Amino acid sequence: MLGSHCGTIEHMSVGRSPDVTRRYARILGFAYQMLGDAALAAQATNRVCLRAVRSPGDDLTFWCSAVVVIHDYLARGFLVRPLMPEGQHAALLSALQELAPAERMIVLLRYHEGLTIPDLATVMETDHVTIRRVLAEARGALLDRIGARNAL
Repeated sequence: MLGSHCGTIEHMSVGRSPDVTRRYARILGFAYQMLGDAALAAQATNRVCLRAVRSPGDDLTFWCSAVVVIHDYLARGFLVRPLMPEGQHAALLSALQELAPAERMIVLLRYHEGLTIPDLATVMETDHVTIRRVLAEARGALLDRIGARNAL
């Protein structure tokens, strides 16, 4: 099982690249938002880290690996359980979970991880125009779902 090989940040730091260790928590959060399950997120993150150790690269290469691994989990039909958000961000987190996986992935990478439009196009293997369109549609859907479109 992958989790037994590199399941914690501390374990990742032993004999691992500092870049992989630094990115572990970011990928884990992203995987959890995409998959909605802590165990699946940890397993997916471990797969991303193992890929990164085998072929190290920059942040963009790392995110490309994360997207490939997450797509693999989604394509294999793993159930995405809705997150149970609490607090003032509950409506936004719930609305985010209602987006299609590709839309949610693009929104998270853009606004949570700060990837640029060109970087998103590279990671998602599409063109800039498509990324801009998907972002605009996803933002509109999020605003509609939280009832904030008229407030702007």
